[in-house]
Amino acid sequence: MMQLEGATPEAPARRKPHRMVSLRDGGRVALRPLRPSDRELYLAGFEHLSPATRYMRFFSPKAQLTDRELHYLLDVDHHDHEAIVAIDQRSGEGIGVARYVRDPEQPDVAEISIVVADEHQGRGLGALLIGFVAERAAAEGIARLRAMVLADNHRMVRLIRTRWPRHHVHRGQAGVLELEFEVTPARPEPSLSS
Repeated sequence: MMQLEGATPEAPARRKPHRMVSLRDGGRVALRPLRPSDRELYLAGFEHLSPATRYMRFFSPKAQLTDRELHYLLDVDHHDHEAIVAIDQRSGEGIGVARYVRDPEQPDVAEISIVVADEHQGRGLGALLIGFVAERAAAEGIARLRAMVLADNHRMVRLIRTRWPRHHVHRGQAGVLELEFEVTPARPEPSLSS
């Protein structure tokens, strides 16, 4: 394969894949890795989260993100910390994010999280996001994913139980469930398109 002078080949595991997906209602969404330059997109998406959705994601009331939190959420290396953003193709708005963060003490395990803007919940986006971020985790050598979920976050619990029927549940303190499952096999999503 011919290469342009000065260009360096990108290793397959380091490629930052993009994917176009169709939602249940026919809406089109682009899934791609989050970048530090997505600050305004991320903040605008955060503003579209209800207090209840913010609580489910952050486990506490969250009126705004601190600069330190925002830096952490945007500064991903796409290996130990990956974040995939969903962008609505009609509006250009960020409508969801899924991420994993590798456990430094167990490098084959990562914690996963997901959030979808309230007005876009129930369209199948959560399943597509979690599937894509799980693929990215597997490509980076992660074998198991762990999700810390509030027990009353029924959508997230149902999503994991449906996609990964062989999961383990540990009950933690303050109504938090720890769900752990192998990255593969997950049921394939037929609505993904490249």
